[in-house]
Formats: sequence, C-alpha cells, structure tokens
Amino acid sequence: MKLKATPRLRAVVVAAIAVLAAGRASSQAPSSPSIDDLINLKRVGNPAISPDGQHVAYTVRETN
Repeated sequence: MKLKATPRLRAVVVAAIAVLAAGRASSQAPSSPSIDDLINLKRVGNPAISPDGQHVAYTVRETN
C-alpha cells in the first residue's frame, strides 16, 4: 500500500521541522566577546567618496 501525502500533511511536516530547528538553534547560549576579541576588532573610518561617485576609500585601524 502506497501512502499519498496531502498538501495539509506536507504543511504540518514542514512546520514541525521548522519549529524543531528553531528550538534547537535558540537553545544554544550566545557567547559574549572576550577582551581579546574586542582588542582584535578592526575599525573602519574616514570614508571618502570619489568625485564620480563610483568608489569609496576608507581607512582600517587595528590595535598593535
């Protein structure tokens, strides 16, 4: 005997999978950045747009 999935059954299965996936993703605790992570961040600044508006130049600063 071959089972035939109805559109409603398919929608229920897809919704159940989405709920399970979202629950699994949210159960992981977000980690806070460490001091080393914050020190190693690169900072972008001083943007300058070219006269024709096609390019942007900027500086990137990082901690030594």
